[in-house]
Amino acid sequence: MELCLFAIVLYFGGNVMNNVGNAIHMLVLLKSRGKLKISELAELLEVDKRQIRRYKDALDVAQINIKSESGRYGGYSLESDAYLVGLNINDEEFNSLLIANEQLANHPVSKDLNFLIDKIKVLYKESQNKSLSDMYMFKGTKENVDRMEQQKKYFDFWAAIVSKNKVWMDYASLSGEKGRVIRPYAFYQYRGDTYFAAFCEVRNEVRDFKLSRVRSYKVLEEGFEVPRDFDLRDFMKDCIGNHKGEQLEVCLKIQFPMSQIVREKVWVE
Repeated sequence: MELCLFAIVLYFGGNVMNNVGNAIHMLVLLKSRGKLKISELAELLEVDKRQIRRYKDALDVAQINIKSESGRYGGYSLESDAYLVGLNINDEEFNSLLIANEQLANHPVSKDLNFLIDKIKVLYKESQNKSLSDMYMFKGTKENVDRMEQQKKYFDFWAAIVSKNKVWMDYASLSGEKGRVIRPYAFYQYRGDTYFAAFCEVRNEVRDFKLSRVRSYKVLEEGFEVPRDFDLRDFMKDCIGNHKGEQLEVCLKIQFPMSQIVREKVWVE
């Protein structure tokens, strides 16, 4: 495999990293999904069709032979499947991964997760299995956002969490837009939306913020320390969904059939 990579690097010369990465990604896609049209590969790799043909040429130079078929049902496919090594992945493990991926379909890093699953499909040899989409689906809403913009925002805030840098942001809360400085602590998902917990220097408390409501932002050079007693699980404890407030003692009498629906979920921990 090292010799194959070396041959691809020599083929591309300049702008090596992006082209080599995409050529290998194309190899993984063909290995995991079988025959794909040039237009399908171009869409998946976010390049034009001419670039896909260049990736094929580079793989051919590396002696990884890509079969090309013309016509309505044509496309690219691998002539051999001996380029990658398999792992001992069983049906239950593989199906569990696909089900989890369905539920994370709207996460900002879902594209990277899909690529990882493509790699695992190569090792697992998905041809042994029927498509799970025929037997399972996840029903839910998704964020009405620009995917690429949301992904960049996610990684910028994630970097600020890791490096412990304050962030200035223009945030559109339900009460109106307002600029504020925050100290981001952690991310979480709720009903298909991405939220983060952060200390707000305007409100002087830890609050929830919805990532899609951040209109503009700037990661600041000023750092911060996360309080030792902050724990995301404690912060989310006793919420109904992600809604917090005064603790109340209530007694509900719920009639059938709603009582059956209620008992099927743990609403608060």
